[in-house]
Amino acid sequence: MATTPYPSTPIDFHRQLDPSILKGRTALVTGGASGIGLSIVTALAEVGAHVTLVDIDASTGASVTETLKSQGLHVIFAEADVTSWESQAKAFQRALRISPQQTIDIVVAAAGIKTQYASCFPVESAATDKEPKRPPTATLDVNLTGTYFTMSLAQHYFARSPPHPAKQMLFIASMAAYNQSTSPALSFDYTASKFGVRGLFHQVRRPELAATRFGGARFNLLAPFFIASPMCPPEEVEELVSVGWKVGDVEDVREGAKRCLTDHSIRGRVVVCCSGKGNGGGFGDANFDAGDDLEGGFGLPAVVERKGWFGSLEATAKRWVSFKPAQLGLHSILLASFLHIKDVAFEAFIRRNALTTEQAGVFGWSNPWYL
Repeated sequence: MATTPYPSTPIDFHRQLDPSILKGRTALVTGGASGIGLSIVTALAEVGAHVTLVDIDASTGASVTETLKSQGLHVIFAEADVTSWESQAKAFQRALRISPQQTIDIVVAAAGIKTQYASCFPVESAATDKEPKRPPTATLDVNLTGTYFTMSLAQHYFARSPPHPAKQMLFIASMAAYNQSTSPALSFDYTASKFGVRGLFHQVRRPELAATRFGGARFNLLAPFFIASPMCPPEEVEELVSVGWKVGDVEDVREGAKRCLTDHSIRGRVVVCCSGKGNGGGFGDANFDAGDDLEGGFGLPAVVERKGWFGSLEATAKRWVSFKPAQLGLHSILLASFLHIKDVAFEAFIRRNALTTEQAGVFGWSNPWYL
């Protein structure tokens, strides 16, 4: 095997899981009151972990915590705003107080939001005399700054305890961190925030850093595709399905989390979570290792190889034909070319906009590897 900046072994999805390594350990999950976060809270608690569910939604957080406790699971709720360092720090302190070993062993950064498409670039006349408006930053604050705070607090507590197979931080990014999209379901700031989460993961997963600064912890990342959840409500699911995408379930992400959390051989890997049922299997059956390292081409080859698992790219490409160049992100066009659907979308796009060969090249027609 060639030397890479992040040497690690690709995931063996047939390897037997060992949930016993989580029993009695202490976990903290941000954004744990609903959706993906709640599914991971439940999965951890069901195998005997002591879980602190962290969320800004006090009412829902307290309600689901009581429901889980009524099932005999070890779960407490800590209200916190992940964009506030002080608020998160208090949640970690509370998790430590209920820990049987007085350690925090597992941290899952699942808090996340998204805004409406293009909300950070309002369309206004260039001739207006109005002062420019400050763009919204809530999505960046929650998804990126919040995760950065979570990672920093995890480092503090991980460094205080000896190595253990269960010790891990699990990042939640998105397939949006591996390409840009013109879908109304994604926004500029959301995509940028998830690229940022991926960047944090890339830095801390280095073995020497994990050993010297994080008490030997493991670091892995989940990259869900479109998942039916509070962030992708029924009306968005309906639209996505209507143009050919396969929308997964939170259970697909839960299975990806269980794979990372209970297989102590997984270090520095990315699990892409997509629809298992949509691909003829059960929950999690379509999940795969992104190969997000030098050997794996930083995720692109694996995604291209399994492009049909996400749905009909050709159907979505037909929607792009009516767009003008200014409406299309450069990398969206490059990705389309790279995924071999240019015969469907690109030729019509070029004809409609009367692009020359040279202009087409600028938009990735002649160089799909630029992505």
